Amino acid sequence: MQTSSFFAPEPLKEQKNNQQVHKRRFESINLTTGEKVIGTNKTDVARILGITDKDIAEVLSGGRKSAKGFTFKYID
Repeated sequence: MQTSSFFAPEPLKEQKNNQQVHKRRFESINLTTGEKVIGTNKTDVARILGITDKDIAEVLSGGRKSAKGFTFKYID
């Protein structure tokens, strides 16, 4: 089983409109191969996996169990 990490270049905390934003790390697991990808940016990870960021968000929020052969969970 292979694990890859992909983190957005911005720090986990950033200042936006005078509010702190915390980026949560999440893990993607390919249900067929077991390969894992860890990241903080849904758009970038979706691009790597060939799916949409909306698919990732729906699984992470509990609306779906998997999306196009992948499952996702927060690891923080």
